[in-house]
Amino acid sequence: MTSGQTVDLIASDRETREMWILVTRKLIDQAQQAKREERLEKWLIKQFYSADVSGDGFLNFEECMLLLAKMNLQFSREQAEIIFKAAGVLKLKNRSEVLDVNGFHRFYVRLSARPELRALFKRYAWKRGPTWTLENLYRFLVDEQKEWEGQSDIGQDLAETCGWMVETFEPLEENKTLNLLSFAGFRNLMLNSRQMIFSPRCQMVYQDMTHPLQHYFIASSHNTYLVDKQLMGSSSIEGYIDTVLTGCRCLELDCWDGPNGEPIITHGYTMSSKMDFKHALVVLRDYGFKTSEYPLILSLENHCSAPQQQKMAHYLKEIFAERLFTATKADTERLTLPSPEELRGCVFIVAKKLPDGLPDDALEYAEGDVQSKTATGVLNGNKLGNVLQSINNLAQAPVGLLAASKVAKELSDCVFVREVPFRGFVVAKDNGHSHAMDNIPEPKMRSLVQDSREEFIRHTQRHLVRVYPDGLRTDSSNMNPIPAMASGCQIVAFNYQNKSRETQVYRALFADNGGCGYLLKPEFMRQSPPGFPDMSQAPVRPLRLKVRVISAQQLPKLVATSDKDITDPYVVVEVFGSDRDMKICNTNSVQNNGFNPTWEEEFHFRVHDPNLAVLRFEVRDMDRRTRDVIGQYSIAVGCVQEGFRHVPLLDSQEQPLDLTTLFVHIEKTVR
Repeated sequence: MTSGQTVDLIASDRETREMWILVTRKLIDQAQQAKREERLEKWLIKQFYSADVSGDGFLNFEECMLLLAKMNLQFSREQAEIIFKAAGVLKLKNRSEVLDVNGFHRFYVRLSARPELRALFKRYAWKRGPTWTLENLYRFLVDEQKEWEGQSDIGQDLAETCGWMVETFEPLEENKTLNLLSFAGFRNLMLNSRQMIFSPRCQMVYQDMTHPLQHYFIASSHNTYLVDKQLMGSSSIEGYIDTVLTGCRCLELDCWDGPNGEPIITHGYTMSSKMDFKHALVVLRDYGFKTSEYPLILSLENHCSAPQQQKMAHYLKEIFAERLFTATKADTERLTLPSPEELRGCVFIVAKKLPDGLPDDALEYAEGDVQSKTATGVLNGNKLGNVLQSINNLAQAPVGLLAASKVAKELSDCVFVREVPFRGFVVAKDNGHSHAMDNIPEPKMRSLVQDSREEFIRHTQRHLVRVYPDGLRTDSSNMNPIPAMASGCQIVAFNYQNKSRETQVYRALFADNGGCGYLLKPEFMRQSPPGFPDMSQAPVRPLRLKVRVISAQQLPKLVATSDKDITDPYVVVEVFGSDRDMKICNTNSVQNNGFNPTWEEEFHFRVHDPNLAVLRFEVRDMDRRTRDVIGQYSIAVGCVQEGFRHVPLLDSQEQPLDLTTLFVHIEKTVR
């Protein structure tokens, strides 16, 4: 629903449920088809009037030649003249031949002919005739698209599904009456979202959401408020809105004392701009559950004085109200954290927290980094030594005493998960509990992955671990997320404002499971004790992935490209994953055709860790020295549909390129 809300329907029996599903799918597909036709019509009108240099409402042949160049397509004058005349020219009084808007539509249809699609259509048509029967459609969907694979009872569902496909996508009423699908209907079907490369199953929450939080990867943002670089970037409320609407579920709030007693969010000791803490909470309340209903985690980096922390606590309780989840005694005694399902619709806080059981007047002590064998500090006028025994009993610090870090009790009471420094696996095992999160910098993570990956995986079965970018990444670049995730780290914090290859991979992984921001870890990472002796290698059978790049449709021209310069496109196909799965392949380039280039090139990949692998496509221009990216798309390997699929390309800022697609064929086999 456009409001971000969902409606749960309970059917009285299976037959009613299946009917509801069928009708809902049909309504969605009809709406998408109408929307695509509307977009195409608007695009055609725009192209027509942009090419009408004379402004008389007609296109002459020379204007059409200019239009072809603008549309990234090169024809000889002889070829262009044939297409021009075939579109149904009109003769004006001056005897010049022109096309009106309708003639231009026919001109476009001839330009955008899809011989590769037509050949596929003829392959399944009865005696290569002009239409498909329901049986032809069934054979195509089962044999090529692998739909209903593994389902035994599909007879009635199949007949109904093929029937509504004809009803939805066939443009000719007489064909609909006879349950026949023409090539135009087949083309509409293939451009529908359900036939795109991204599996409809992965567009829904399908994973078990009742495991403890430790058993999930969680989409997480680093310095969420920044919309640019780290040291001099702008802080903007749009950073929170954009990030949370992508499905990100763990956001960072870097809190400092502000003017007039009001806490602010900013990147401390930099030239970054500032925003009100209260305003950020209001926005997160209003937008935090539009994309996902599962828990929203706010990681507070607290640099505020006690009075402003008290105000932070007041705002958290006032703004989030019953959504704010805080730990009861029963919660803290649990061996694991609650599940995403249990915390559905809740907000919880991760921050430094006072040890349980301290006296009420001990308002300014929280666990900090271990600094030395002695610690000094004042807690509301009481010397630290007065509560050392309580601290030792509750925090059980194994190495020396803890440095004092001021935390107001009001704010501490709002914290559900305690942020703690990582002191090693042995210490964490002896003293840690489930309601704590280790905060580990990227360089330390790399060291742990290299030296102790198996132990790291065991550690994350009991503890939440957050990995944040190296402080040297002042340009807001991002790490490769795969090593940390492959070692079980639940929260790998990313700079969402960066649109690099690593970010595209990260967002592709979390587009799975309905884009809800939570991904269930592979079973071997959740087993306790582990189900196999060597945890450094997941017990997953390798996947063989065959990708055939067939063609592209309506590639746009890059900015600053002259009208006379026609794109020479080629495609980069990549599997981005663990070190042993990384592989990049390139097609040859197609000269002077960015409108409907054809490649028909095939590539093979062996994927050992498919749970953490992403298939990437980039279309680049061989004509330019920099070989700039025209369009790109990344998808988790588990979300890839087999068969003939269109890939909807995005620009470098992750925005859809209207009507621009790749056409590919995918095969997946496990050996």
